[in-house]
Amino acid sequence: MLSPDNFIQAPDFSQSFNRYSYCLNNPLKYSDPSGEFFIIDSWLIGLFSGEFKEANKRAWNDIKIWGGLFASDPNKGLLGRFWETISRFTWQLPQTIGGWGTAQACNTLGLKGGVESVKYKYGATVVSTQNSWDGAAITQVSYIVGGSELQADPNNSLFQHEYGHYIQSQSIGWAYYQRVGLPSAGSEHGKYKLNYPSHDYHPVEQDANRRAFLYFNKHVTGFQNDTYLSDNLVWNFVKNPLDVYKTGHGIYIDYNNSYDLQLLNNLKVRATLGDYISWLCGGPIGAALYGWYNSYNYNN
Repeated sequence: MLSPDNFIQAPDFSQSFNRYSYCLNNPLKYSDPSGEFFIIDSWLIGLFSGEFKEANKRAWNDIKIWGGLFASDPNKGLLGRFWETISRFTWQLPQTIGGWGTAQACNTLGLKGGVESVKYKYGATVVSTQNSWDGAAITQVSYIVGGSELQADPNNSLFQHEYGHYIQSQSIGWAYYQRVGLPSAGSEHGKYKLNYPSHDYHPVEQDANRRAFLYFNKHVTGFQNDTYLSDNLVWNFVKNPLDVYKTGHGIYIDYNNSYDLQLLNNLKVRATLGDYISWLCGGPIGAALYGWYNSYNYNN
């Protein structure tokens, strides 16, 4: 038999009888009378395109997470931006490892619904997942990882506060986990209510608010409103209170008032020599133990 089909296309054309040029080299689906191949083909394409889309998204997020190692704050000078980047591999190295690892775990393993977006803002790498974290986030070096509530926007109250933690990291370097990270985690899950009305009033959280409040007012034009309760588009005094009198109640602070700025000094948290020495006395284990020691002192 010359042709596998009983019905010959163009019988006057000799090559129609050639089994090697069957259907005149037309794709089979274009001559399928039942249409069954159209359905199967569309299903397969839909299946694989969905997987490829997610794979491409994760790959692009991965590239941007890596890029976050080198993103710097445009509000700094050339030397400041250079040091900001270099410090992530030196002065802030422990937080860099932790922050990069957390961001990659959310993206690669799909934790918290997987990473929805990765954006850069003021040197920070803001990683938002698809699921909500109930208003929580974690900051390690420049990596700010949180839920769908987190946005790379100075008007976003969660970003405001978490950026303050990034400023802390830049300031105290290797002491960050001992002085800030572990005490903060301890206050979130420990018995902080014995001493503080809520996690937001813990000393390290108040210091983060202080640092962020000063930063955004300095670098974002027209950042502060003139009223206390209507600050929904600038510093949020309700969600990010400034308890300068240590009464358990935040107050309104006017950035343009020198007396108010002096009051913010009451919220300063500084690293101690013990925070740094703890790394020399047992490495990560020594640092972790000292961090929990600090947490105990704060919360009890």
